[in-house]
Amino acid sequence: MRYLFIDKITELDPGRSIVTRKAISVTEDWTQDHFPGFPILPGALQIEAAAQAAGALLEISSDYRLTTLLIMVEKMKFKKPVHPGDLLEISARIVDKQTAFAASEIQIRCEGKLISTGKIVTGLRPIPAEKIADERPRLRKHYAFLLRDVDYLHPKNTEK
Repeated sequence: MRYLFIDKITELDPGRSIVTRKAISVTEDWTQDHFPGFPILPGALQIEAAAQAAGALLEISSDYRLTTLLIMVEKMKFKKPVHPGDLLEISARIVDKQTAFAASEIQIRCEGKLISTGKIVTGLRPIPAEKIADERPRLRKHYAFLLRDVDYLHPKNTEK
């Protein structure tokens, strides 16, 4: 099972910040178990949504030369519950970037109200030279759909 927590990228400032959107549906798998009859989005899945947003920012900003992996969560606070029917706005802002990792401040909002906040650290892994010809087009295609309505200059497809 794979959870995708980006329905759409609504804002992108490459190398700096991203805002994504996720509509929470009653048909998602977790709603049956957490909690039956009163579904609340688990905090771990809110963290996953934030990690996917930060990962998208870093992968797009690298011109699809890096892949990312969540490696640490710091000071995550959950202020309000998230239910099916909610539309989440997930923002990530890079506060520190090194060769092997990047730290991002995270905010998750619903109807303008702060739901969750924290800091995550994402590992950065360069795509190996022998795989880049296959991986870059795949990542470009994936993110092109999510970026469909964003006023953003896509990285040029000059390299295969």
